[in-house]
Amino acid sequence: MNDLTSRRSSAIRNIMLLAAVFFMFVGPVLNIFGNLYLNSTHLYLVAVLAFAFFIRAMREAKVGLDYGLVFSLWLVAFCYILLVTMFVADYSALFDFLFMLCAISASFMLAKLFVTYRPNDFLEVFFRFCFYCCIIWAVTIFLSYVFPSFRAWMDLLFFRDDSRGEHLVMLRVPAFHPMGGDGASLNFSLLILIASGYLWFLSGLQRFLVACALVVCLLTSLLSARSGFIICVPLLFASYLLAFRGHLVTKVMGTTLVLVVLMFSYIWMSPSFESYMYSSVADNGYEHPISRALITLNQFSRGGASATTVGTLRQMIIFPDDTADLVFGSGEFSRYLRSSFDRGGSDIGYIILLNGAGIIGSIFTYLIFIAPVFALFFARSRFIKKNAIAGDNRVVALLVLMMIFSFVGHFKTMYILTGYFNLMYFTSFFVFMSFLKNVNLNRARMGADNDVAYC
Repeated sequence: MNDLTSRRSSAIRNIMLLAAVFFMFVGPVLNIFGNLYLNSTHLYLVAVLAFAFFIRAMREAKVGLDYGLVFSLWLVAFCYILLVTMFVADYSALFDFLFMLCAISASFMLAKLFVTYRPNDFLEVFFRFCFYCCIIWAVTIFLSYVFPSFRAWMDLLFFRDDSRGEHLVMLRVPAFHPMGGDGASLNFSLLILIASGYLWFLSGLQRFLVACALVVCLLTSLLSARSGFIICVPLLFASYLLAFRGHLVTKVMGTTLVLVVLMFSYIWMSPSFESYMYSSVADNGYEHPISRALITLNQFSRGGASATTVGTLRQMIIFPDDTADLVFGSGEFSRYLRSSFDRGGSDIGYIILLNGAGIIGSIFTYLIFIAPVFALFFARSRFIKKNAIAGDNRVVALLVLMMIFSFVGHFKTMYILTGYFNLMYFTSFFVFMSFLKNVNLNRARMGADNDVAYC
């Protein structure tokens, strides 16, 4: 009876953790109210976890050095943004920074829940649940595209923001998000990159199938937009290299062999592929998800983006005219700079943040996301003195890949200030830090020779 009760309790905890990951990282936007923020389920969960965190912090009178580091950097950036915006009353970025604090606190609390409920294998469980969420997301996108009736049912159940343009809602496949486009694609691709850590715990056929499933998930992200796919492809290959055991030369040779096979396969099918691409564009238009997906794959095969895309990005690289605005910031975080009204403005996150916060504020902001990588690296050096297992290096490398993803994605939009990214990034950081501390604790108790390998 006790064994049955224990298994039921474990199952309930697993369901709770999976639901927490799904509602925080995927964040379905339900069609209940008429306001986007009132419909976003991840905001409610963040509020609950952040409140629980502050209650826990007040009761225990401590939060840990890892949280203290991130909070200190956030406080510096927040105070600077508050200073430069108080004279122009543009509080859009200030609200993003306020939510960032809630996201950091909720991420810390979610990581602690994993450590508390699954103390022996929380890292594997975290990656596994991220993988499950990727599968749910990919299946939903695929069914929404293939079956119009399922798409109509999804549109009734989940909120759609028509104000951002008909092509993002009617042609793209939003799935759980309020619209298709860069945001949905970037968030889905980042979750796929995190879920690739699940390969560390698998072997043989199971590892191969999971790796293929992640590639299929990444391909389905093209039905929302191509930005996340373009950024994630090289980073996902790098993550796959981390997953396979063996010498680095062996990994590189194996990956090169796979790429050569794929390249020759594409060359063999290239004539029919390009013919189908042109006919799809002619029949469905450029904004159709299949057309954009085929164009993206064709650009990859030719070694880069189109001249139109590069030219558009170049036009958006607009610096402030005033030297003071360039250094200290104007306090306005609009996509339109004072010198860009006749050029259409800029969607580049670096330019928008540079205009609003200047060079100084941008540095303070970026340090919030760069510092966790160094903190994780130095924590590994501190906790793991001898006989470091492979997983110790991999958690640092995976967080580096996530940081690269976010900084490249920030070139397309203000990605590093979005709630979904903050939740995924900081939760991963706190889980990885807990993993390093847990490895060190196991060694202290059992000795280095009896450690459990998390690979």
